[in-house]
Amino acid sequence: MASRHSFLTSSVGSKYLIAFTGLSLVGFLILHLIGNLLIYVSPDAFNHYGDVLIKNPLVIPAELGLVALFLLHTYKAVRMFVGAKAARPVDYTKKQWAGHTSRKSLASTTMILSGLFLLLFVPFHVKTFKYGPHYESSVPGVRDLWRLVAEVFSHPGYVVFYVAGMAIMASTSGTACRARCNRWASIGSAGRRRCAGSGGPSPSSWPWAS
Repeated sequence: MASRHSFLTSSVGSKYLIAFTGLSLVGFLILHLIGNLLIYVSPDAFNHYGDVLIKNPLVIPAELGLVALFLLHTYKAVRMFVGAKAARPVDYTKKQWAGHTSRKSLASTTMILSGLFLLLFVPFHVKTFKYGPHYESSVPGVRDLWRLVAEVFSHPGYVVFYVAGMAIMASTSGTACRARCNRWASIGSAGRRRCAGSGGPSPSSWPWAS
């Protein structure tokens, strides 16, 4: 038990926890996006989806689990960033991209900033839609979420804010997935096959893994 705790609090263990929680949140985002695409089917379909979701008895445990993942991911990421800064209090006098040998990108080097933005974006999103105005739909007892979404995005400021949020979220999620796949690739041929897939290109040929 002590050795497990020591590993999870180590730099390597923290990276694995960040990867696990991050990929779990990406999985939730994919499912959330698929459900929200029903808004393009019809107002009734979207409202029915929201009603079924909110009345599911498992929704509260799922939300608590998501909050735990989100807070753990944030805590570990901030602690690792602060620890890295403390380990090197004097910054480099000159920073230069290493070229094709580097796996860094603009998204990876600014992830602490994008993460802090998402720390504000997620509560704002939940407040706007989960706890926003309640409109009754044509079906008794069913909330008209379609109307709420239409009202919110009729304001240009909300549109700009959400477009920026989605772009940052996509960039952060993509960087996290590439980092995890590079980790698989680095442990040997089994990881390489898992990343590239059967008959696909080797990860060593990818631009970010060169």
